[in-house]
Amino acid sequence: MKVKEFLKLNNFEFLKDENTSESEFRSWQNSLPHLQKALEGLEEFDIYLEYQLPNSPERIDVVIVGESIIFIELKQWSRENIEIIDKKMLKVLGEEKLNPYLQVKGYKEHFLLHTDFKREIVPVVFMHNFEGEIYGENIFYKNEYEKLNIFLKDKLSKPSTFKYNVMPTKKLVDVVKNVRKSLKLSTLQQEVAYKAINSYKNKRNLLITGMPGSGKSVLALSLHFYFLEKSITSSYITKNATPRVVYEFASEENAYRLLLHSPNTFKQSKVAIVDEAHRLTKEQINNIINGSESAILFYDDRQIVSCEDIGNEIYNYVDEVVELTDQFRCNSSDGYVRWIDSLLYGEEGKVKFSYDFRVFDDIDEFVKACEEYNAKITAGYYWEWKSRKNKNAYDIEIGNHKWQWNMHDEKNWKKQFLWSVDESQKDKIGCIHTAQGMEFDYAGVIIGEDLRYENGKIIADVTKRASDDFTVKGRCDYDRIIKNTYRVLLTRGMKGCFVYCIDEGLREYLKKGIS
Repeated sequence: MKVKEFLKLNNFEFLKDENTSESEFRSWQNSLPHLQKALEGLEEFDIYLEYQLPNSPERIDVVIVGESIIFIELKQWSRENIEIIDKKMLKVLGEEKLNPYLQVKGYKEHFLLHTDFKREIVPVVFMHNFEGEIYGENIFYKNEYEKLNIFLKDKLSKPSTFKYNVMPTKKLVDVVKNVRKSLKLSTLQQEVAYKAINSYKNKRNLLITGMPGSGKSVLALSLHFYFLEKSITSSYITKNATPRVVYEFASEENAYRLLLHSPNTFKQSKVAIVDEAHRLTKEQINNIINGSESAILFYDDRQIVSCEDIGNEIYNYVDEVVELTDQFRCNSSDGYVRWIDSLLYGEEGKVKFSYDFRVFDDIDEFVKACEEYNAKITAGYYWEWKSRKNKNAYDIEIGNHKWQWNMHDEKNWKKQFLWSVDESQKDKIGCIHTAQGMEFDYAGVIIGEDLRYENGKIIADVTKRASDDFTVKGRCDYDRIIKNTYRVLLTRGMKGCFVYCIDEGLREYLKKGIS
């Protein structure tokens, strides 16, 4: 809309969607009228409210388009509610928050990283209730309407267009190729990182929870390299070998130099960064806690995929728990993950999401779509791993299609864990152990008869699992293990997920769920 249309608004209900909280809406109602007072003489410029950052769940409060582009972060904080901790962090009503100048500056950096836009972008903060100063540039305070107006007129100059192309999604593997450079974190990730650093300083153990795609692994790596740059001994630990092997491969650094460990090779360090901590055993978590001054653990109880995984007992080992609620995968739609959870676990509530999810009745059409979109195909442990002993045997046969599981090479154990990035394995099927912790543009998932839809509910049937599936060896909640396994596989895609189910009832149930 034009600024002249924005100036006529006195109600902002149109900004609401299913993800808008009441507190967010109240902040708009309180802040936007103050911005209106500062825009006199700018009526012909384009203005965007709650502008979605590309490849991110974050939104910019206000964007105004001229010769330069203005990103504005609005804050209704008053001075008596704020304690200034340092240049980076503030405490607002007792809660630690990132400096809004660094927040909107981060929006600019993210935007330039993910687009081909070349013109100047100017980050601005308008703290319309605040009397005083905080660290940063282009910050405007209480009653500084005229000062902000003059600044905007100077920077905007004359109306222009806001056109750009979004660059390809920056997957974690690509980021790790530049491990010596700092990883770009969202506002929430930076705030959680601050808590993690303080946990280390106070020799406390921190548990960071989050659904698939919430940025746990990016934050874990960022913290790991932060500590190393500060000459603080840090170990990045993950039970699943796939991330360790792929990061080592992608960065062209050996695991020793990157200080990547399995729980079994970890001995001692100042700080232990544990990704996929839900996969640890009790013995492993004890070893990590005892071998470090501070442990920072990343956890999702719905990614527990083996009977030996520690599960919720992990809460007994930590001093504090924080949650990551961003969504960077699944087309930045946490609605998709919540929808999958509602289907698998019977949770109530309808959700909306913008994500390319398709269920196929015909295996030929499924394979065709996966080939067209270069989707990485994974499957559940319904099929035996025959090719492990017989290199000429096929493991999965459906219709005219035959596949082997990811490669097993006794001379090079890392080979199978490179399935997601190894061109020689592009025709192989990935499993939970080669897919967990990774992400792809598009994911293809074949669901075996170990997950079916019968008598009005989803059935997880451990008797249909392959006999060589060690994840269900022992006594545990098999229903949870099977459902969690498919949840992980169904949430690997950045842009979309294609599904073929052996069970016709499950196929129809998923299609009905989409509608």
